Amino acid sequence: MKNIVLLVCQLSIILLAYFLVWGDAILILGIAGIIVQCVFSLKIIGWISAIAYPITYLIAVLCDTPLYDVPNNLYVYWYLSYIALILIGLVVDLILKNRKSN
Repeated sequence: MKNIVLLVCQLSIILLAYFLVWGDAILILGIAGIIVQCVFSLKIIGWISAIAYPITYLIAVLCDTPLYDVPNNLYVYWYLSYIALILIGLVVDLILKNRKSN
């Protein structure tokens, strides 16, 4: 029951952020992170997927600098920072799982 409540909370954070700001690829990546958490019994990646969504958008807004040809770099910063946080969360989860098994 606890896992279902956690899953619903994480999905609601991702979907709320999706409705507030666009980003189909990031939405898919976030849901994939939550699914990986459930399938492999990881603890951190699902929460990172949910929390990093709005945080990385704010990072992208702060780093956004319009170029000559391109109106903004927002999505580039957003995607890269989100992917980086997901990978960091996955690495931390795997390290914790290896420590627990040893």
